[in-house]
Amino acid sequence: SFSYGILAIVIIILFLTFLFGRFYCSFICPLGILQEIIGYITNKKAFFYVKNFFKTRYFIALVSFALLFSGWVIAFRFLDPFSNFGAIVSNIFTPIYAKIINLFTNTVIDRTYTIKSFLIGFLPFVVIILLTIWKKRIFCTTICPIGTLLGLCAKFGIFKLHINEKCVKCGKCSTLCYAGCINFKEKNIDNERCIRCMKCIQACPVKSIEYNIFRQKKEVLFDNARRKLLFAGLGAIFAIISFKIGLFAKPSTKSIEKTGGAKTIYPPGAGSPDRFMTKCTSCQLCLNNCKGNIIKAPDLKIDVVHLEYDKGFCQYECNNCSQICPTGALKKLSLTQKQVTRIGMAGFDYSKCIACGICVAKCPTSAIKIVEDIDENRNIDFNGQYCIGCGACEFSCPLPEKAVKIVPIFMQSEADVI
Repeated sequence: SFSYGILAIVIIILFLTFLFGRFYCSFICPLGILQEIIGYITNKKAFFYVKNFFKTRYFIALVSFALLFSGWVIAFRFLDPFSNFGAIVSNIFTPIYAKIINLFTNTVIDRTYTIKSFLIGFLPFVVIILLTIWKKRIFCTTICPIGTLLGLCAKFGIFKLHINEKCVKCGKCSTLCYAGCINFKEKNIDNERCIRCMKCIQACPVKSIEYNIFRQKKEVLFDNARRKLLFAGLGAIFAIISFKIGLFAKPSTKSIEKTGGAKTIYPPGAGSPDRFMTKCTSCQLCLNNCKGNIIKAPDLKIDVVHLEYDKGFCQYECNNCSQICPTGALKKLSLTQKQVTRIGMAGFDYSKCIACGICVAKCPTSAIKIVEDIDENRNIDFNGQYCIGCGACEFSCPLPEKAVKIVPIFMQSEADVI
């Protein structure tokens, strides 16, 4: 969803990166800071220059942004640092934190913990650990598409790190460089990959590393190999966009089935399963800010964020998820809009219902009422046009086998108001 505030932040970050280099990767990016901690704990040995994986880096970035511009976030779902950090925190650290709080205080934090949800966070965490042990910040300098974009800004930027003639080639700067971008033998620093941690300046015994406005000798910006790669990348972009427009202009039945389709309930503002799947990167901010504890992480059956009412229901006075979503996967809904957004539909099994009336008391939209027939028998009277699928009725039903369950719908809509 477009936002002038977010656009301003993006422009400011890109502009500052053009001026000063990739400071974002060292001081702002949460996954970058996590890698810094892992690198410090797991590997203090000497670390030298890593070659510039130019083709790999730009191929990954081109494919990722091409998919993004054509409506798919699948690449960013796996490679975006923010989303991966969110998955790690939500599925590993948050449950541990909740258990500690519950154990030592009177506060009860109820966070669903399953093997499936644990794997969603554990697998990327293991990959990050292995990559960090292998080449420290290789994820940032070669794999991350955001890092590649920032690196491009830094490459043609103003302030750069460079090694002057005082250098005695001791190698201390290269040893401490987590990005592996310092070739001390050739007295060269690759500012495109440099993450501006500034450890090299502190480590240099003769103060030969400078950070200022610096222009290197003129070089050919595009050799034949790079030109071919650029044209191949542009061709891939147009091919992917054409493929998207040609085959997926309408919601895909296959993609709907993959994400659960009519078998899955999504947070308010998702719209349709197909739309939500193309925009959600599983950053899981909505999960950690859900007051009802009903937003669940992707699992082996449903590969996007979804709702389950086993631990609660969608709080009528809460619209946190739509307000905090950074990708537009959830449309920003005011509290009033959210309160009339139908995300599901209550389905009653009248053969089980005992007409206790608990669901009537819990329903925030008065979609459920108790009526009496001529024999004074109590019965449930359900009016679906007022139902928003919040799950308050399902969660409050006292029967072991629920007499009412929320049924998923293909398209979220606006419910009537009494």
